[in-house]
Amino acid sequence: MATDDRLVWIDCEMTGLDVVSDALVEIACVVTGADLVPIHEGFTAVIKPPAQAAESMDDVVVNMHTESGLINEFAAGITIEAAQLELMEYLKDQGVEEKRSPLC
Repeated sequence: MATDDRLVWIDCEMTGLDVVSDALVEIACVVTGADLVPIHEGFTAVIKPPAQAAESMDDVVVNMHTESGLINEFAAGITIEAAQLELMEYLKDQGVEEKRSPLC
């Protein structure tokens, strides 16, 4: 498979939808070929949110993250900077080329 056939799929979970006051708490990524078949099992990182962002989650978000179990992982989460570095390393390992592989 040519490396320019890679498609990058990303899903993010947050403490809410306000990009100013809410925080990213999880990022997941899988790289597929043009045939949409994953070339690897994928990448996931839980990010420890700032206390203010976690405390200000509305009931819908609290319930969603409680039901999924994600809320219990917040305390052990990594920094957003560490998650970024790990994600970039994962993408490099999967043959994703900068400005060539579309974000889906």
